[in-house]
Amino acid sequence: MTFENVFAFATISFMVAVSPGASWVYVIQSTMHSGQHGGFAAILGNAIGILLHAVLAFLGLAIFVQLIPQLFFALKLCGAIYLIYIGIKNIFYAQILSLKNGKKNIPSSEIVRDGILMNLLNPKVSILMIALLPQFIDVANDRFGALYLGSLHALIASIVLSGVSLLTKSIFTNERNRYYLVFSWLSGIVLCIFAVQLLLFDVR
Repeated sequence: MTFENVFAFATISFMVAVSPGASWVYVIQSTMHSGQHGGFAAILGNAIGILLHAVLAFLGLAIFVQLIPQLFFALKLCGAIYLIYIGIKNIFYAQILSLKNGKKNIPSSEIVRDGILMNLLNPKVSILMIALLPQFIDVANDRFGALYLGSLHALIASIVLSGVSLLTKSIFTNERNRYYLVFSWLSGIVLCIFAVQLLLFDVR
């Protein structure tokens, strides 16, 4: 694996990371509800999810997501349901916080868990790995290269999402912010929209 390949992958990875998606929305929600520690817990969950996808690519299992239609559909369905669950749950939290004017003590472990599952149940991430990795390494003969590039993508995504979390914290300094409830509802609705998009996603 050459430096040029790593640099090219990092550039594409950065472009993917700065494109707003479900991970952005989840980090923003977690930061608004639970402060900076909530945002970083969401980022950790997202990174672990990416690493697990890299492990699947390392083991050569990610390709089955693309080759077995039933598995692909099952992952899409589970991922969409989980996105809707997170969206509705966070709208519910926002309603409680707006009435109590205080933070809800959501355990960091719960935030990390939701972040992992939201990422792991998204077959689009597996397809991204399948499509990108062969452009930079020989996956069949360089399995550890898949782990390395997957880890690099997790790192880049975490750096970008850390900036998103810090910016969110600077805007929503407390739950009395008049835009808090509006953005909480909006982010929950956006997650539900991403769920519909995930159901409509097809690799063919």
